[in-house]
Amino acid sequence: MRMRKFLSNHLGRTSFQPPRRKPRSLTAPERLESREVFAPLPVLMVIADQQDFYYQEYNDTRISLEEAGMEVDVAARTTLPSRPHPGTGQGSGSGIVTPDLTLASVDPVNYSAIVFVGGWGSSMYQYAFQGTYANSAYNGDAATKEIVNNLVDDFLDQEKFVSGLCHGVTVLAWARVDGVSPIDGKLVAVPWVGSPACTYNGQTYGSGQLMQNVQAIANGATTPPRSGAIGNPSTAADDVFVDGRIITAENYDSAREFGRVIAREVIAAEPEENHAPIMTAATFSIPENSPVGTAVGMVVASDLNAGQQLTYAITGGNVGGAFSIQPVTGRITSIAIDPLNFEVNPVFELIVTATDNGNPALSGSAVITVHLTDVAESLPPGVSIVDGNLVITGTSLADRIFVLPSTGSGDVDGRDFMIWQRGSSPSPVSVPAGGHIKVFCGGGNDVVGIDPRVSLRVELYGEGGDDLLIGGSGRDLLVGGEGNDRLEGNRGDDRMDGGNGNDYMKGLDGHDRLFGGNGNDTICGGAGNDLVLGGDGNDWLYGGEGMDMLIGGLGHDMLPDAADSDLTHGGTTRLDHDEAALLAILQEWTRSRSEKAWIEVLSY
Repeated sequence: MRMRKFLSNHLGRTSFQPPRRKPRSLTAPERLESREVFAPLPVLMVIADQQDFYYQEYNDTRISLEEAGMEVDVAARTTLPSRPHPGTGQGSGSGIVTPDLTLASVDPVNYSAIVFVGGWGSSMYQYAFQGTYANSAYNGDAATKEIVNNLVDDFLDQEKFVSGLCHGVTVLAWARVDGVSPIDGKLVAVPWVGSPACTYNGQTYGSGQLMQNVQAIANGATTPPRSGAIGNPSTAADDVFVDGRIITAENYDSAREFGRVIAREVIAAEPEENHAPIMTAATFSIPENSPVGTAVGMVVASDLNAGQQLTYAITGGNVGGAFSIQPVTGRITSIAIDPLNFEVNPVFELIVTATDNGNPALSGSAVITVHLTDVAESLPPGVSIVDGNLVITGTSLADRIFVLPSTGSGDVDGRDFMIWQRGSSPSPVSVPAGGHIKVFCGGGNDVVGIDPRVSLRVELYGEGGDDLLIGGSGRDLLVGGEGNDRLEGNRGDDRMDGGNGNDYMKGLDGHDRLFGGNGNDTICGGAGNDLVLGGDGNDWLYGGEGMDMLIGGLGHDMLPDAADSDLTHGGTTRLDHDEAALLAILQEWTRSRSEKAWIEVLSY
């Protein structure tokens, strides 16, 4: 304590407060060039500008760094060649070093550490030194000193290493970070030799008289009691101190170890390279219609980075939101019943992703397959299988019945259908092979619609009431029954019978056969070569496109749009009830149109 007090009184521990720059906002590295993200950044070595750096301190340190796989850049005030002190290890060579870049162009983001090489020329970088050197080159200039001080500040701000060797330690001693030397409170290694001749605090010191350890202590550092105090007491070769992000070495004898220690600390401080989690595909199965909360299985990912926390998520393939996954355990459970329908979704291919908490966070994914097992189910109300056919039975009320194709991937033969009736949700039903669909509407004014994508044969029976029957795209049969019905064939070659009542019938596409039956009917053949019979009553018959046969039957019938291509007869014929014969005549008519001859045949 008395020694520290004496030095403080004698040397006048500086109260110099440098002007502070506005702190830089430092985020992620702005530039890594072509370097791998997890490879250590280069080390920046700073030597005296143009003259008087210590060659062995520079050379041995650089050799050790490069042997450890580190890249090295050299900087000085200028990029002019710099000549070392004579006799400082350069041998017979000149030892001249040409810096790679100027100090003003250095961006600390691109480096892992900064190293101040000794030699009395490094005095030119002492930011807060309160004196002048006899050699004017050692006094440097204010602009360069501020650049150097800012670099020390920025390297420490970015938690990078700041280091000095021999006289280079005094550059750290006289730097200021928030008004305090960066070695204040640190244990540092310093040479037990003096500095260049100078005047300091009004007192003149000859060459080597102002001791360097004294300068370190004056700036708040703690130094060893003698040279070689670390390790082997007979040499300073192992005298290197690491205190936080400050690394210091005693002199040129310590330079090889100095470089090794810097490389070791830089590499140890580099974050471990993050590896993406490894997900493995898995397959599970559960019964269809399983209740909410059914356990499906558990997935587990592995990660080469020990101790990282993995988070699981379903990132694809979760049709209908059927499943959820516990983020920490990877346990998959069902959370919705409706999608768990074997006839609609027999297989789910979930994309499960595991994400680690590394920096940056990485993810790995795999397909987790969930099979639904088929469960024998009771048919919806009003639906049954009779003689191999799907039979839908209406009620005495006004029914709404719709048949749609299944959208499930399990319908490989096109025989699975969704039945919507009585306001219920669609229920999937399979039609046995060779069978077709029959709908018996019952009493009431019913609406039956077959989706045009349904190509299976459909039979629709309106029975009682005023019904609307719409066929699909197959060869359908539509029978209106009692009441004033509307029948639409849609696609395909359909057969329609209006039955009793005043009916409206449209064949639409296909070669259709339309029979009005009793009542005053309106019948439109639509596209195709149609056979249209009005039957009893006062009917309106329209052939539409194609070569049609229109026969009015009993009553006062109208055939307003008969074209030259149509075979027409307004009254009854002896063949009115012989559908096969009429179809044969229509087929011949489409090949040879001799209207007079066919009228004679019909009237015979």
